[in-house]
Amino acid sequence: MKKIVTSTLQQYLGRWQEHGSGPKHHRLANELRRLILDGRLALGLRIPSERELADTLGVSRTLVTAALDQLRQNGFLESRRGSGTLTTYPDWVDSRPTGHVPSDQPTMLDLSTATLGASEHVHSALTFALARLPFYLPGHGYSEFGIPELRAAVAGYYTRSGLVTHPEEILITAGAQSGFALMLRTFGGPGRSVLMEQPTYPFAIDAVMQSGCRARAIPLLPNDWDSTALLEAVRKGGDCITYLIPDHQNPTGLVMGAELRSALSAQFKGTERFLVLDETMADLWLDQPPPRFSGRVDAAGIVRIGSVSKSYWGGLRIGWLRADRRVISALARARASIDLGVSVLEQIAVVHLFNLGDQSLDNRRHTLRKMRKKALALVHEYLPDWTTIEPIGGLTMWLRMPKPIARQVSDWCLRNHLQVVPGSRFSVYGGLDSFMRLPFSRSEDDLRRGLQLLATAYSTVGTKTKGHPQNFGPY
Repeated sequence: MKKIVTSTLQQYLGRWQEHGSGPKHHRLANELRRLILDGRLALGLRIPSERELADTLGVSRTLVTAALDQLRQNGFLESRRGSGTLTTYPDWVDSRPTGHVPSDQPTMLDLSTATLGASEHVHSALTFALARLPFYLPGHGYSEFGIPELRAAVAGYYTRSGLVTHPEEILITAGAQSGFALMLRTFGGPGRSVLMEQPTYPFAIDAVMQSGCRARAIPLLPNDWDSTALLEAVRKGGDCITYLIPDHQNPTGLVMGAELRSALSAQFKGTERFLVLDETMADLWLDQPPPRFSGRVDAAGIVRIGSVSKSYWGGLRIGWLRADRRVISALARARASIDLGVSVLEQIAVVHLFNLGDQSLDNRRHTLRKMRKKALALVHEYLPDWTTIEPIGGLTMWLRMPKPIARQVSDWCLRNHLQVVPGSRFSVYGGLDSFMRLPFSRSEDDLRRGLQLLATAYSTVGTKTKGHPQNFGPY
């Protein structure tokens, strides 16, 4: 059972006495409740004793006691003999993340998927692949490691970016998600733990759960990673895999700084644990490229995942793993129970896309910059009370609403033919109920229609939840 460090909790609380109105114990309770609902204080986390908290915050123990009592009465804390006081959720909060709900309804406006239509170069790449295909037809067509041309192309991509890579350090997979699932199957297992960010990519959470592993999470700060907490968790956690998205993090859009990347890399030298870096958004920078590599050689425990689905087209189900040769060999042996390789035709097409260099990606970035600008203007127009950080890359923005009612809002939207994703879907532990992810990679008409519905949903649901137990304090 993990206990939050008192100084970390103090950092999360910030200038809590200036938030809201009413007695100070009410303000403290309200701020702690917000941290629980937002997922910053994980479910089942032991908080400091009343005396510790009072000393750290510089307030009376009576004030802290009153605040914690209020949270216990409203179901956000519970005291257990021998375990202290733990964070929890009241009965009216469903702590489980909302699952993926595929829809084939033609009337449904889907703002749950962050992707673009095909790059203008995809058609020519497939034409090139058809012309090149006869070279491969005499063979058996299986490619457990991937075709040599593509492995060399991906290796060249990393080498040009500053990380010396050989084709033998590349395994071609059926997309990034398939690669991560293969890592979990090969090096995870029932009862083993995987460390993740919170919030994080929801299908990565699903993959961890379905592999039988336990997911642990370190909450992100509002504008960055919590470097101290993350490095401490890596040092002491004993997780078999640490999974992070350092480049235009999904869903927040944050980019990890070079100093933290270097410190993390150092933690995985000479260990049997793995740091899996999901780099599927790395090429979709809009303002400036993210930091890439802390050195020309990776530690043996670092595995990098990439794909072309976000950069070029989701219909090209081609991804890869970049890792130590021994790791690549182990993964290739393990994949036989899943598949014996991926489409040769699509692999040849991706070789052509790599040969084009940045030409196609520059066009994508230009398109996304215009989309981002329009989406931000529409959010300010229809949801002026919501806040967001302007993303510097990727395909999404992370919206924060004034009230923690994201799941109720998304349920209302679904009944009214709009599919959006609430923050809880990106959570390992639950919570994140003040957040919603919005892809800005959609047409202006779709975004305008979707945000109009979202504004109506928030207004409708917000009115109905007056007097709800979650509203025991000012927002």
